[in-house]
Amino acid sequence: MSNFKPKKEIKINKEIVKRLIDEQFSNCSDLDINYLCSGWDNENYLLGSDYVVRLPRRMSSTRLILNEIRCLNLLKDSLSINTPFPILEGKPSDEYSEKWVIYPFFEGNTVINSDLNNSQAECFAMFLKELHSFSIVNAPNNPYRSIPLREKSDLVEKGFKVLFENKLFDIKKIERIWNKAVLLNLDKKCLIHGDLHSKNIIEKNGNIIAVIDWGDITLGDPATDLACLWMLFEKDSRQIIFNNYGIDNSLFYRSMGWAIFFGVVFYFSGIQGEKDNMYISEKIFSAISNEDV
Repeated sequence: MSNFKPKKEIKINKEIVKRLIDEQFSNCSDLDINYLCSGWDNENYLLGSDYVVRLPRRMSSTRLILNEIRCLNLLKDSLSINTPFPILEGKPSDEYSEKWVIYPFFEGNTVINSDLNNSQAECFAMFLKELHSFSIVNAPNNPYRSIPLREKSDLVEKGFKVLFENKLFDIKKIERIWNKAVLLNLDKKCLIHGDLHSKNIIEKNGNIIAVIDWGDITLGDPATDLACLWMLFEKDSRQIIFNNYGIDNSLFYRSMGWAIFFGVVFYFSGIQGEKDNMYISEKIFSAISNEDV
């Protein structure tokens, strides 16, 4: 299998980021710069202790960061959980060809190995309802998240062939849920985060303090976002969210379907060395295996 995570296409390092800051935002020149992390689309550098410099690492990611900047400016202060907001917008330079941005830094931990407080189920349900009812004129189109779940079938079915070798969860049951989910139709799209998973949710002392990485924001199936419930919450807390959000049978199964898709994506990247992703994948499949369906 070829490398599942897209390769870096644009040269970025600490020295380049330093020169961009010095050239465009000299009032920040005295702040330390340190590498923070790299996702599929962007690299992130800590600027001082309060800011994050976010730069596309692939040519196609520029469109995503432009969508992110526009939508986060519109969403600012509209949701009950913090989201980043663009503080400074960087321009392309001779050395770095893409647009980039500086966001506030939310000090905490990604929700991978963390246990969330019970109260967070109600808080998260409110956040999802607020987001999914928010209207943005000319919301971005995303060819990977605005599509019906069934268009993910090739990748998921490829994943099933590998996952049948794993005895930690009920893959037969997971496959039955998937086959049901892809037959269900969505009546109406709404605004979604599009990439809502454990690495994009920040917690502190068991409380969710921020939702980050909005490059995939689009109009799509709310089930795409609800899929994260099988990564974040235990069964009782998921039920609280289902009740507070107002989930019906179709949305419930579509959400599990999207969770299965994300589980396969994390599994494939996990077997290529991203251990956190393997943990997330196994958590998803274990949780779905234990659903009363």
